[in-house]
Amino acid sequence: MTKVVSELSPVEASALARALDSKSKVAKVASENLPVGEHDVDVIVHVTGTLKRGEDEERPIANKVDWTLLAGVALSHMNAATRESILREYTAADAELIKSLKAEAVEGTESLKVETMTKCNGRITTKLEVAKVD
Repeated sequence: MTKVVSELSPVEASALARALDSKSKVAKVASENLPVGEHDVDVIVHVTGTLKRGEDEERPIANKVDWTLLAGVALSHMNAATRESILREYTAADAELIKSLKAEAVEGTESLKVETMTKCNGRITTKLEVAKVD
């Protein structure tokens, strides 16, 4: 029996997606060893194992600072000469100055990072084996 991906059940599709995780060590090694060029692919695999999904839950997330927006707001409150001076300094900054300025910026914006709760799907864990079918 042959199924196209859209015909897979949610369990089958989730198992396949996790078995073929593009961030896995196997995927990384395969990518590093893949020769440059276009390749024909015709492979059949058998995925077996278990997949478990936990209950949906609320989890805390920290809001991140939108640095582009913050810079835009700051620059909009300056006259042209100050803005040009800041942009010149930005383009000429050395590594130590950059490190120092970033540390000051992070410290100065801590109050903007408010932890909020968000609803998240239940965590999915798997114990899967993938075998090539010859």
